[in-house]
Amino acid sequence: MLYMWSDMNINYSNLVSILAVNESEIYAVFNDESNTRKVLLTYGESSEKKEEFVCAVTSIYDNDLRDEIIRWNLEQDSYKICLKEYAGSEGLDRLDADIISGNGPDIIEMSGVSRPHCDAYAEKGLLVDLKPYLKADGFWDEERYLVNLWEANCIGDELYQIPYSFHLLGSMVSDEYYKGQKTWTPEAVMNLAEKYPDAQLLYDENPEKILTFLLYGCISQYVDRENKYCDFISTDFTELLRFANIFQNKSAYNQSELFSLIEERKPLLIECTAKMNIAMYALYEKMWGTDLLPAGYPTQNGGKMVFSNDFTLAMNSTSAKKEVLWDFMSRFLAEQQQEKIFEAFPVMITVCNNKMDHSAVCGYVGDIRVESPGISEDLKKKLLSCILEINEINAVDEDVLNIILEEANYYFHGVKTEQETADVIQSRINIFINE
Repeated sequence: MLYMWSDMNINYSNLVSILAVNESEIYAVFNDESNTRKVLLTYGESSEKKEEFVCAVTSIYDNDLRDEIIRWNLEQDSYKICLKEYAGSEGLDRLDADIISGNGPDIIEMSGVSRPHCDAYAEKGLLVDLKPYLKADGFWDEERYLVNLWEANCIGDELYQIPYSFHLLGSMVSDEYYKGQKTWTPEAVMNLAEKYPDAQLLYDENPEKILTFLLYGCISQYVDRENKYCDFISTDFTELLRFANIFQNKSAYNQSELFSLIEERKPLLIECTAKMNIAMYALYEKMWGTDLLPAGYPTQNGGKMVFSNDFTLAMNSTSAKKEVLWDFMSRFLAEQQQEKIFEAFPVMITVCNNKMDHSAVCGYVGDIRVESPGISEDLKKKLLSCILEINEINAVDEDVLNIILEEANYYFHGVKTEQETADVIQSRINIFINE
């Protein structure tokens, strides 16, 4: 007999072990919220007939979503949400086909869906504009929520996906190194590396990594897909290639080695990635032992931090009962749910502040134990100020970036000159954006 965990309102992610007694009885051991419990599951035909909705999961990190679906289902007399997994590249291809065919899930967990795909769904009218729902229920409130995060996700004036948590992308730099630099440009980064030739620029130094860091915030300087225009010939692109090529034969450091480097004040930058939560900022500040500044990615107009969406939901426009779906989706904006966010920054301002105020942490970097009293008041103010000023999400064109890096590697390996590389990149991207 085939059993569906969702039919039993059980989060199988918390399952430790099972033992089948017979066809209709199973003993199961679960570990949830640090509590281990043993239950006897008995099979029987349910007299309840609930209208079902489907929630698509595109990430393996969905425990809170699963738990909340179970709680919501138990509260409902007439409705039920079922999970359907679309993780991995094959799963995302299936999701794409299902949505476009009109047979897509009612709710979509969007962490695995790229921005170009989201834009394409919105353009075809396949997703619901959620801004009116947020406004009607009083969530679109700059005093309570980071509305600028939602505004950064808008396409035109419409919001097709709601991020409930987020990360910062860019870089942190020591105040000692940042002093005197009025703008955080690619040239400023190159000057910094030249000024401290014996120091480590990033802990993971290699030509591809350095070139990616320099391009990430300003790739639109070279490519304008909307107007089908690109220019890698008459720009300073070859200078970036030359600079990145200096970092040949550099090896990535493991986390323990990174700690030693930071203790010696050797790395010049910390690259903020989608894996850094509030506790990580506290640990890095402790290890660095100096004032840190959110510098962002270098661009010709100065440093630019951008948002990276964490847990995010969207609603299918073909779903019949949108108010019912919104009842579920809005739950994640409640303070109780926001307090459960540990791997990212919450979108509720008071919770975000509170987590920074109580960010004392004891953790390990590699095999080295690090204790931090928490983020300093100075760094907290800088991070909050930075967060409130951000007006962009991470929307770098990965297809364009991959073409650049693929061709740049021929230069890094000595196969082509920098000018030949720039010419080929110009040709390939010009063809790509005009297809």
